[in-house]
Parts: sequence; C-alpha cells; structure tokens
Amino acid sequence: MADGHPYIVIEADYLDQQDGIVPGRAVIAEPGALDGQLLVVSIEGKELPNPVAVYADQLHPAEEDTAAA
Repeated sequence: MADGHPYIVIEADYLDQQDGIVPGRAVIAEPGALDGQLLVVSIEGKELPNPVAVYADQLHPAEEDTAAA
C-alpha cells in the first residue's frame, strides 16, 4: 500500500455501496491500471481483501489524519 493516498468518497453507485464505499467515508486508494481509475484498498482503516476499482472523480483527496480515523 505504498502508493495509497487518503480520500473521502463523494459519489458511489449501488455496487460501490455494496462494497462499503459510500459517500462521506474515508478510504485509502492506489492508482489503478487505467487512466482515471483508483483502487480502494482500505475503508475507514479496515484493509479490504480485494481492491475495489472506482473512478477518480468519485473520491476527493483528504488529509492524512482524516483517513486514519
């Protein structure tokens, strides 16, 4: 998770919400394989067993201490 950065979820579709990615939650995401894609690897401090791909515009950069909460 060396490339991971903290974000706040600002938009999530039904499938994202089923994975626990809902607006207002703090996540850690890494760059994805495609342009404009991020891989969510942690939600509110809990590491995911498998990364979840989202569009970069669904997340807003957050302060480091916010994502750790």
